[in-house]
Amino acid sequence: MPQPQLQPVQLNEVVRGVVQLFRAQLEAPGPAKIKCELELDPHLKTVAGDAELLHRAISNLVLNAMDAMPQGER
Repeated sequence: MPQPQLQPVQLNEVVRGVVQLFRAQLEAPGPAKIKCELELDPHLKTVAGDAELLHRAISNLVLNAMDAMPQGER
C-alpha cells in the first residue's frame, strides 16, 4: 500500500464517485440487480485523508457487498 497523502477530502464526493463507477453493474438487468440508494449527510465536513485510498477502500466494500448478494436484492 502506498503511503497516505493527507489532504482535505469531501467523503460524500468520494462515495458518489464509487457509486458512479459501479452504478451500471449494480443496476444491470438480470437476476443480480441491486438497488443502490445514497443517503449522504449534506453537512458533512471535510476530513484529512487520502482520496484515492479512501476510494479504493469504499470500492472494496461495494464489491464485497455485491459478492454477498449473488442473487441481487431480494
